[in-house]
Amino acid sequence: MAIELTETVECVHTKDLVEYSSDRQVRKKMMQSKTVVTELVCYEPGQFTKPHIHPIQDEVFFCVEGAGAITFT
Repeated sequence: MAIELTETVECVHTKDLVEYSSDRQVRKKMMQSKTVVTELVCYEPGQFTKPHIHPIQDEVFFCVEGAGAITFT
């Protein structure tokens, strides 16, 4: 049985989206569908995301450069 795709697939190169700002983190949308949102978030040292929740979504983190810490509560 073949699976029929109902959405367009797009290739995004992470390195093309990397951008930093000393004012605040930079968020770039990589892909979005009805059920999944993927963003690249670029942080300068000392920047952070305020604690928040996603009641109907999961989050997946990949560190593509540098190092950082994530706290889950």
